[in-house]
Parts: sequence; structure tokens; C-alpha cells
Amino acid sequence: MFTVSQTSRAWFIDRARQAREERLVQKERERAAVEIQAHVRSFLCRSRLQREIRREIDEFFKVDDAESSKRSALCIFKIARKLLFLFRIKEDNERFEKLCRCILSSMDAENEPKVWYVSLALSKDLTLLWIKQIKHILWYCCEFLEQLKVKTKQDTCKYILLIGGL
Repeated sequence: MFTVSQTSRAWFIDRARQAREERLVQKERERAAVEIQAHVRSFLCRSRLQREIRREIDEFFKVDDAESSKRSALCIFKIARKLLFLFRIKEDNERFEKLCRCILSSMDAENEPKVWYVSLALSKDLTLLWIKQIKHILWYCCEFLEQLKVKTKQDTCKYILLIGGL
């Protein structure tokens, strides 16, 4: 009789241990699922943000060239900041070219300092940000120049644009 109670007690303790282990496994599984969901949500959120920013940049550059020379330097600065935030060389090549064209055309406006991209360097609030931004733009110009092989007329135009940016 004493042995029957010990075996049933051992069986009961063993079942309790197994149940505890199953609960721990289930808890770990749920934690892993929550972590995976968080990573997926984060990825989807970043992807959506990048899509929205790229769409905004494309809409900014859609305006025809007659109006592009009248854009304020601050607008160009803000768009350049957004582009440089998510810049990928292969994906944003054309956008970067348009940005360079926009910056260079802003410098052609006569007697309109608010349009000149360089005028932002005189603003106390934006000087350091402008310097950082222009360094990034010049760095990417150098990277594009390094990759560029001038064989066609289109490549020559791009080469001239990048050299003008420097």
C-alpha cells in the first residue's frame, strides 16, 4: 500500500513537471511569435514610409522645368534631406540626378537669394545641417562619377551634371 501511494505521488509530480515544461514551451513560442510579428510590422512600416517619401520626392520633381528654377532653397533642402535619409544608389539614381539639376538650376536664378541653394549656408539655424547635407551630396556625386563610364551621350550629360555639382 505504501508503494502504491509513492508511485501515484511520483506520477503526479511527473505530470506536474511535464505540464510546467509545456507551459514554458508555450510561453516561449508565444514570445517568439510576438517578436517575429514585431519585426514584420517594423519592416512593413519602414517600407511604407520609404514608399511615401519616394512618392513625395517624385511629385516634387514632376513640376516642369520652368517652375523648378523658382523653387525656394528651403524646399530643395527639405526634399534633399528626405532623399538622403533613404538613399540607395541603384534605386534612387534618377532622383539624385533630378536633385542635382534642381540645385544647379537654383543657382542660375538672378537677384533671388531665397532661391539659391547656397543661401541656406547663411542661415544660423541651417548652417550645420546644410554643410552635412552638401557633404553627402558631394560624396554621392563622387561615387556616381567613379561608377560612370562615358560611352554614350546620356552618360556624357550625366557626367557634366555631376562635375557641375562638384
